Amino acid sequence: MGYSVSVANFAVYQGDGLLLDLVTKEGVIPAGKDKDGKPVDEPLYLFFIFLFAKYGNDPPHEFTGALQAARFTPALRFETMNPSVRSIRVHYRFHFQLDSYLENAPAVAKLIKDVKEDLWGIENYASIIRDADDFPSSVLPAIRLFKDIIGAGAELKFFESQLEACNFEWTCRFETAVLGLELSQNNSNTLKISFRDPRRSIKDALKVFEKTVISLTDAKVSALSVIRRHEFSPAAIEELTAKIFAAIEGNTLPGISDDCLKRNIKYLLLQVVVGNYRLRKGEDLLKQLLTVARAAKTDLADILKYLKPGEFEQVLADIEAFVRALLQEPFLPVIGPIITLVQFKKLIERIQKLAGRMISIVAFDAAEKPVLYEIAGLFVQQGEVTNTWDNLHWWGTEQLPSAPGAFHAVHSHYRWTRLNAYPTAEETSALEMAIPGKLHLGAPQLRSLVKKFRDRGLSGPLIDPQIPKQTISFAIALNDGELDKKLKESNESFEDVKFDGELNKIATVEESENSGKDIVYWLSCLAERTQDVDFKGTLFVNGFYFTHDEERPFSLFRTSNMFGLTQGVDLQKPQHEKPYRLFRRPFG
Repeated sequence: MGYSVSVANFAVYQGDGLLLDLVTKEGVIPAGKDKDGKPVDEPLYLFFIFLFAKYGNDPPHEFTGALQAARFTPALRFETMNPSVRSIRVHYRFHFQLDSYLENAPAVAKLIKDVKEDLWGIENYASIIRDADDFPSSVLPAIRLFKDIIGAGAELKFFESQLEACNFEWTCRFETAVLGLELSQNNSNTLKISFRDPRRSIKDALKVFEKTVISLTDAKVSALSVIRRHEFSPAAIEELTAKIFAAIEGNTLPGISDDCLKRNIKYLLLQVVVGNYRLRKGEDLLKQLLTVARAAKTDLADILKYLKPGEFEQVLADIEAFVRALLQEPFLPVIGPIITLVQFKKLIERIQKLAGRMISIVAFDAAEKPVLYEIAGLFVQQGEVTNTWDNLHWWGTEQLPSAPGAFHAVHSHYRWTRLNAYPTAEETSALEMAIPGKLHLGAPQLRSLVKKFRDRGLSGPLIDPQIPKQTISFAIALNDGELDKKLKESNESFEDVKFDGELNKIATVEESENSGKDIVYWLSCLAERTQDVDFKGTLFVNGFYFTHDEERPFSLFRTSNMFGLTQGVDLQKPQHEKPYRLFRRPFG
């Protein structure tokens, strides 16, 4: 942490420390008493304070607490008792240069990026976002279905690994083949166990068609009926295996070792588990699928218009094939098209991409991810946050980061939505059920301190409450381009800058690869006096967050980036027609 203090006269900069271009309007400052022949006026005190916090999660950057970050606050505090000073405007220019690859990237990827940087220079990207205050309930059934399909794939793989762990290899299978052991679950607590006598003598040959049937009633039998992975109980399987073995052991089964018999029993018990899982999970997914299919024609229509034609319908058709596969008995003929394992892997990839795109569409009222052409806009307008942008993300990797989320990026936030700052009890409960780990909804750092927003429980600007009437504008420009040069010469808010030239394209998104440019980030803050008392306060109090971890993938079973599905997703909402205007608002 460090700071520099400067004291300025309104006509001449008299401070020391950081270089400061101080511009005042002619005639603003009335002359006071003379001292040594020079006019004296009430001074303006400027305090440059640069705060650097430790890298970590205290306090959390956002409500999920998924991102570790370091805070950097280039704050400027001012104070004056001169009543003639009605406003103060400060401009900042930031030239961020973020890594073009992650530290653990393959050596080849690093070499390619280094060569590209040598040839074409630095490639950075930015996104501008207006968060949605409400998450539309219409999309929740679709997201839940996608989440459960992904989970079903992971759970089937888990049960497959349990079957493999039985070590029921071919030698043991051959030894017990004549046994013909069968298990079926008659009700929640009873197993029917049938087996054939494996004696091979001619005298007893007819006994090969005879079956011995016994039953086992035990509370542990209900553990065979599961619909989720966490309901599976290995201890119950082991206990039932021992009891079934004891029940069969009293019969003469020559030629079959105890070890192979136990493996056979355990394997069959796991098959019962898998069969029950497939049936129950398939029925549940089928109900969800029908609900989502109906909603696609009504409630989801406004969301689906941002997708590619047929993208949603094709995924639903493949989900239907997967559900049909779950509901098929393993040994019955296949009826209708059944999805293969290769197709299922591709389906999961398409579901993740589709879910990420849908989450992005509903999570943001407006977004340019990434910003394709130079832009100027507003974060706060005279203390209000209506039709203004909320935040900026800045990154250097070719891969588009998640959003919400954005690991390995710079974050510049000026508003958190009502859902983050003042969620209802029902919204809190729903989010806690959907997102693993401790949430930080309503945390103080997500709420505005400005009195009128704080007292009414409203989402508001993240600014110093001592100066509630602020206008914070921004611009993203090509480094040393015409717009950048124009901003260096201007003392006006960026929304008032007249720029007649052609805007530079600063990012390209393509299927093969993305490309960025060497760009700069401008911030302008106008603080206006609202009362006759001392005019003082701090500008840019919320600062920046630097997240420098690898993008954490989406996971159903551990604390993770809930919005990891949005990684790689680009979004232009609303869609702009060329040529782009310089000054752009979220809602036009």
